[in-house]
Amino acid sequence: MQASFQHRVTLLESNLREWVRSQHGDFTEALNRSGLEIQERLWKDLEQIRSEFETLIHRELRVLRQRAALAPPPPPQTVPSGAVASEGVDNLRLAERFRGPEEQVKGFLRRYVDQFRGCRQVLDIGCGRGEFLDLLQEAGIGARGIDLDAEQVAVCRSRGLEAEAADLFEYLRRPDLSCDGILCAHLLEHL
Repeated sequence: MQASFQHRVTLLESNLREWVRSQHGDFTEALNRSGLEIQERLWKDLEQIRSEFETLIHRELRVLRQRAALAPPPPPQTVPSGAVASEGVDNLRLAERFRGPEEQVKGFLRRYVDQFRGCRQVLDIGCGRGEFLDLLQEAGIGARGIDLDAEQVAVCRSRGLEAEAADLFEYLRRPDLSCDGILCAHLLEHL
């Protein structure tokens, strides 16, 4: 009876060891799989962060290059009557951050170019960095822009675009104003 009991205990112990070994193997395999999945997600996330970081650096460098291309710094901005001065605001960086990269803004504005075909002179009110002026120039349409920010106007001029710093209400009252098309995109939120 004792031998039979000892044999049963040995079989149970052997089965238990085999079961524990099997469970440990499954656990180790699952742990390794999970570790690899986490590592793959980490590398994918790091790649995405690197890409976003490079895009941000590219945008910041573009703003700095635009500013550097404006050889002499713009004269102190005279704010037309009725406007609010934005001292201490970096409008180029603000436009890049909240309006979007120039390519994205051009993509959005491109749909309006056809509406101005046949125009001799289009006025872009609030022209900013001149994305729409660029598009009109590419399409062979005469255009000029106005903006309150002298630095943005200087960026336009440095790219060969016709632009001037002006208040839209005063500008539109000018007796010599002549245009057969007007665009004012991203303007109402500033009024």
